Amino acid sequence: MSCVNRKGTCLIGGCVGTNAGGQYYSRFGSLHSTVRGLEAVLADGQVLHLNMQVDDNGAVGGVNLKDNTGYDLKHLFIGSEGTLGVITKVAIECPPLPSSKHAAMLVCDGYADVLRVVKEARNELGEVLSALEVMDLNTMSCVKRAFVNSGRESQLLDEIVDGSGQASQQPIFLLIEAQGSNEEHDASKMDTFLTNLFETESIQNGFLAQDTKQLQEMWELREACNPSVASTGYVYKFDV
Repeated sequence: MSCVNRKGTCLIGGCVGTNAGGQYYSRFGSLHSTVRGLEAVLADGQVLHLNMQVDDNGAVGGVNLKDNTGYDLKHLFIGSEGTLGVITKVAIECPPLPSSKHAAMLVCDGYADVLRVVKEARNELGEVLSALEVMDLNTMSCVKRAFVNSGRESQLLDEIVDGSGQASQQPIFLLIEAQGSNEEHDASKMDTFLTNLFETESIQNGFLAQDTKQLQEMWELREACNPSVASTGYVYKFDV
């Protein structure tokens, strides 16, 4: 299951009910891809076991990993937001935790370059590409203002916001993370990817996380976007 942003308050049933994708959606897909079975209670009290194995006593014992018979009704409840029933049990396929992580914060000179970088990331990083997050200058300026008001400091935030003034268009910031099982192999792929971006002038600037602390700092900036922008007033979101 991919991570979700409401780490401290969300429940699995709520995640399934809203089809929450999280930041690793591009790697693992939505919950339609990982939910293998579920139990739901309808408004009249009827209990449905969808792709779940149930014994004679009504206890759930597992899931059917492959069942091609009839309609796959569990997908109706994923994203239904409680309108069809309450999800009470879920069987989710959980991938193993990666043994290596690499992240980079890139500065692009407009959306045309973002599209070019995303295409290159899919081609060159391939199977280790895990996350792609896009942020514009107005959003990152709100994050910087919120950091200043709260007394927080981030050298990376200062560098990417203050150092992006050379862009001919309004700069776009792109956070890319790669996850894999071979540190040397994954690091080499990320280094080659970034080198090619600089050589082809696809990015204006780029920052590669040198350790776990810097990687976490990049994600802290991304996760600060929503509350920082919301603190300025009404926000119209394009996430659907």
